[in-house]
Amino acid sequence: MRDSASGIGAYNVALFGANNDSEETNKKFAESLELKFPLLCDSDGKAARAFGVRGLLGFSKRWTVYIGIDGKVKAIDKKVSARKHGKEVEARLAELDFPKKKTPPADKKPSSN
Repeated sequence: MRDSASGIGAYNVALFGANNDSEETNKKFAESLELKFPLLCDSDGKAARAFGVRGLLGFSKRWTVYIGIDGKVKAIDKKVSARKHGKEVEARLAELDFPKKKTPPADKKPSSN
């Protein structure tokens, strides 16, 4: 996901991860991987239970949930490979017709003074 952040970033979406670890553990993990998106803490497992991803022994399954602007789940990817999932997310966003960010016209782009 980290390496695909720019491709995913072309879409008008909020990207974040979540797991059951503590805030301190998540912070160290995110820093070690140089993640470019927030990693949320669900240490009590409420969100995992709500999304149906709570697995055996309290660990969460690695799923990706795509939620539309209307708050409805558009799709769930249940087979996630950490190595190639960033590109898969990018393709899925296109498939689900998520909007891309609007880029300003060339003459309206901010200057780099």
